[in-house]
Amino acid sequence: MNPHPEAAGAEWPLSIALPGRHAVEASAGTGKTFTIATLHLRFVVEAGFPVNRVLVATFTEAATAELKDRLRKNLALARRLVGAAAAEGPAEEVAFAVLRRAGAAGDGLIEQEAASVARRLDRALSAFDAAPVFTLHGFCQRLLTELAFESGARFEEEVLTDARPLLDAAVAAFADAAFGDPASPLADATPAKASEWEPIRLAAKLAVEHPEAVLEPGVDLAAAAAEAARLAAPVEAAWAQRRDAIERELRTLSPGFHKTLSDKLEDHLGTLARAMREKAWAALPGALCETQLRKKVKKNQAPPADPIYAALDALRSFALSPAADLAVAARSAAAGEARARVAGLKRAGGLMGFDDMLQRVAAALADPATGPALAAEVCRRYPVAMIDEVQDTDPLQHRILERLFGDADAEAHAPHARSFFSIGDPKQSIYRFRGADVGGFVTSRQRTPVQNRHGLRTNHRTDAPLVAAAQAVFSTAGGEPFGDTGISLPAISARHAKRAALTPALDVAWVRVGGDDDGPLPTKPAATRKVVRSLVGDVLALLSEAPDLGGRPLGAGDLAVLCEKNKQLDAVAAALAAAGVPAVRPSGESVFRSPEAAIAVDLVVAWLDPTDKPRLRRAMLGPVLGHDPEALDDPDALAAAASLAAACGRRWRRAGFAAALNHAMTASGTVRRLAAESRGERRLTNLLHLGELLEQLAREDGLGPEALLARLRRATARPEEAGTAESAELRLESDAAAVRLLTIHRSKGLEFPVVFLPFLWDGGGGAKRVPVLSRPRAGEDAPAVIDLGSERLPERHLRDEAEQREEKVRLLYVALTRAKHQTRLHVAATKQTGLTPLGGLVCGDTDPKTLKTEDAWRSRLASWCDRVAAEATADLAVQGFDEPAWRTIELRDTQTGHAAPSLSEASPAAAPPLVRRALDRFPPPALRSSSFSSLTAGGHGSASAPEPVDRDAEPAAGGGVPTEAEEEGPLDAMPGGTGVGLLVHAVLEDALAEPSPAGDDAAPWCRARVAATGPTHGLAPAWHDPLGDGLAATLSRPLPLAGPDEPPIALLDTDAASRSIELPFVLAAGGPGPGEVPVGAIAEVLARSGHAGTRETAERLRHADPRPVAGLLEGYIDLVVRVGGRWHVVDHKSNRVPTGYGPASLDAAMVRAMYLLQGHLYLAALHRLLRAGRDGYDPAAHLGGMAYLFVRGIAAGGDRGVYTHRPEPGLIEELAEVLS
Repeated sequence: MNPHPEAAGAEWPLSIALPGRHAVEASAGTGKTFTIATLHLRFVVEAGFPVNRVLVATFTEAATAELKDRLRKNLALARRLVGAAAAEGPAEEVAFAVLRRAGAAGDGLIEQEAASVARRLDRALSAFDAAPVFTLHGFCQRLLTELAFESGARFEEEVLTDARPLLDAAVAAFADAAFGDPASPLADATPAKASEWEPIRLAAKLAVEHPEAVLEPGVDLAAAAAEAARLAAPVEAAWAQRRDAIERELRTLSPGFHKTLSDKLEDHLGTLARAMREKAWAALPGALCETQLRKKVKKNQAPPADPIYAALDALRSFALSPAADLAVAARSAAAGEARARVAGLKRAGGLMGFDDMLQRVAAALADPATGPALAAEVCRRYPVAMIDEVQDTDPLQHRILERLFGDADAEAHAPHARSFFSIGDPKQSIYRFRGADVGGFVTSRQRTPVQNRHGLRTNHRTDAPLVAAAQAVFSTAGGEPFGDTGISLPAISARHAKRAALTPALDVAWVRVGGDDDGPLPTKPAATRKVVRSLVGDVLALLSEAPDLGGRPLGAGDLAVLCEKNKQLDAVAAALAAAGVPAVRPSGESVFRSPEAAIAVDLVVAWLDPTDKPRLRRAMLGPVLGHDPEALDDPDALAAAASLAAACGRRWRRAGFAAALNHAMTASGTVRRLAAESRGERRLTNLLHLGELLEQLAREDGLGPEALLARLRRATARPEEAGTAESAELRLESDAAAVRLLTIHRSKGLEFPVVFLPFLWDGGGGAKRVPVLSRPRAGEDAPAVIDLGSERLPERHLRDEAEQREEKVRLLYVALTRAKHQTRLHVAATKQTGLTPLGGLVCGDTDPKTLKTEDAWRSRLASWCDRVAAEATADLAVQGFDEPAWRTIELRDTQTGHAAPSLSEASPAAAPPLVRRALDRFPPPALRSSSFSSLTAGGHGSASAPEPVDRDAEPAAGGGVPTEAEEEGPLDAMPGGTGVGLLVHAVLEDALAEPSPAGDDAAPWCRARVAATGPTHGLAPAWHDPLGDGLAATLSRPLPLAGPDEPPIALLDTDAASRSIELPFVLAAGGPGPGEVPVGAIAEVLARSGHAGTRETAERLRHADPRPVAGLLEGYIDLVVRVGGRWHVVDHKSNRVPTGYGPASLDAAMVRAMYLLQGHLYLAALHRLLRAGRDGYDPAAHLGGMAYLFVRGIAAGGDRGVYTHRPEPGLIEELAEVLS
């Protein structure tokens, strides 16, 4: 009979001498936590240390809580076994052995010793709540508070859990000073689009997080300007005095130049003259500088002799160097400014962040005046220190640990010997993005005496065939599979034989994507779709077979799918849901990233302002109210929703947010309705979680409704930051058995019976980021450097890429060691597969670029599986497992008939934020209001209901309207209606938010956003991708807004600060009767236009319903954007234009649908806002025009789908006066 797995191989933690410095390498599944608990028990029982003298530190709060619970239970178990004659089961054997060695149990029982041990354990258990089991940050905080005098810490500092608001304030202050003042030396470096802001923000972030890092280059603009002036002086003097002679000399010598120079000499001379005139030294032609001139002169021909060429060379080289680069200067200035400003804000507010704790402790230890005394006092308090997960320490944490406990071995034989255990597995160091440096563990091990370097070599988690297969994956690679990091692959034996009816242990499923064996490699999206189908088919088959897992059948809860990226999990989750397979995602994702959080913004805005009709309608579509899209045009449904919103707003102010949410859910039957939906449990869990968090925020921070709404908006705008608190992590919606979906990072430390790894083939690195943080490797005596764009940046990028590749190999190790019984890989091949660790292992010495077809990859994969199988079988024989029926690894071909959504069809984990309006709402009008639809009802020939957000009724083609021959567009057949119009507006509005979640490449984001919200707007899944692509094209379409002499600009490329989204307006009545809009007067103004379409619109308006429209004219402008100093109105249209989307068709449609009237009214409203709010406003100079973007037409490509017109400013002024 096998002993209990935790008892197996327990001789090491029982037999070693406790004092001194030790390094323990604990490979995956080898019982690291059990070993820590055993050592902890020995320190209490054998060495007699009180529990408050044994320091145990790990990294996350969750791991700390779990470890503390494990230590307590082990102490309680030992106390129960004191005086026992024998252990009652395998789980008690090790604790019993510790007691027996101490004379407190078993055949060597000594009553006096047993009583003494019992007292020690009783004291330990009674004092355990105060036991020093911390995160490293918590340990440093304890030092600063308890040893304030020794550490030099300030008293009564508040712990700052999130320093991002301070960083944001610092970056904003820098931007205002650097880019807001035209006289600033950085004014010419003002970023033009969001992607250009990212290096500036990243530079500030890195500088604040790593105050010890050196900024390179440290640009001094004043010094750079002085140096440029010094180098330019001789050039300008020579040019002023000898320009004719210089040009004449070059032309004379031209026959002696190589053809590449002589043919373009005149162009170079023109460039030189222009650069000299504009003082644009970086634009000086290199061909006329000394270095290149010497290379361009023919043999036996003397180069030009004038000294200006050498001076030009020096000036141009300096102008192109990082020291004179304005973009680099902006990063350098932002980094320095943010570092100083954030530090000042913390000092002024008495604040201390988590990283500040580490930095202060490190500084106090390094100070000769305080360091020795602080270290001595810490070691007196904690003579025993066990540090878990040392491979995840950053350099600063490693330095602190070394200075506090690193000399423990020097006192190993002293009367009061100290102990220091550094415990971890460098093969599982996968948190480099958090600052982890695997070199810390390697260095710690090197500094440990050889006899105290230990390794846990028995796997207690995984069956022997799978242990052997996972080991063989890396051992067959030869050389150093983990790179040049000092990490080795130790031999690991397995405690368990084969315990489940699952064969083979490592199942490799080859997924062929194309139909032709010799065809080109498929694209990643195509491969993703096939792999997801293959995965779902395997899951369904496995659940149907329900193989035996050691006495019970396999169920969904025994399966886990691990992926590196969240978007891969999105695809798997959607496919499993479509197949009816229950799945949960216990990830670290924040609930503020969920679609329900984005919907909550609409809901609470409607509660605070029921007159905000666009938000009210969008809230009606959400899960709380649950209306169908058809209800948006029902006046009774709108009135009922507004009444409920007002009631919820009153209840919120009176009884709190939770009470308001409960009232809304009760009145709308939310729970009953969601219970019947496929994802209803998930949505309901998120809603209740959000309600709880918002109620807690309001109570703890004293937030009123408006402030709480602002906090919610910030959280949804940056969910990746707002969701870092564990309280905001998505909760599991059910305890029912379900497939677990996790990132590989999240799975570290966990185990599952069966693990699927469907995307190990998915390669491709990210873009090179600037700046880059470069840390010294283990053993290097050099500071960390934040490279902002120095001449060494390419070298540091190469090093950064190499470290990323090494970490991805370690990530593969983590993934392959999570399963207990079976790991299943799904492998496809694309052009990027060779860049992955798996691809590198499969290829071996073969260049992946030579594998140009799927058949070539399949053949190579088969050879690799054979090598791994041979190595694993030999390993099993060495371990004494001689079972011919065991199969360690096999390759099989898959059938992918199961239909599953593509990656872009999956519901994303992140729902992007809803943008904040740039201007405050007007107060609700006292008079009755009219919409644009009611104003133009007669112009269409029939009355219509007030417009919700956009009028998506498709105008019929009238007689005489030109019809342009056009190819069918991808959205021509897409259904229309109010729901689709709202969806289009919501996605475009979110994409233009600040900061824009869509980024520079809008297509993937738009597809995911449409997939997430399309169903609630009544759009079938088949239209999600086409509409997402159409919206991305709309955002990226260059628009002629800046004027005839300026290049067109896309909406995504406009400055976010210059955009106002869903801008509300109210135009007061001024008609023939009280409170009446003068329709006839509007028509008279438009009739004076020089634009034919506008005059035709006036004629149509004259034939509208002759009755004046009562009340205020109110509405929302989709987008106001400032380009080239002018403000323009932009409106998005999702309706179909039957006659096409070319210029003539759109001219007619703008008149027929009265959109020209709408655009003029928008401009009149904008004119009045600008006139009231901006000094020096001149409509001729500052008021732009209208742009109407027809999404269906833009999706069709070419120059279709865009209508622009700038009315005469005087005409808009007249119209505004009529409506004043």
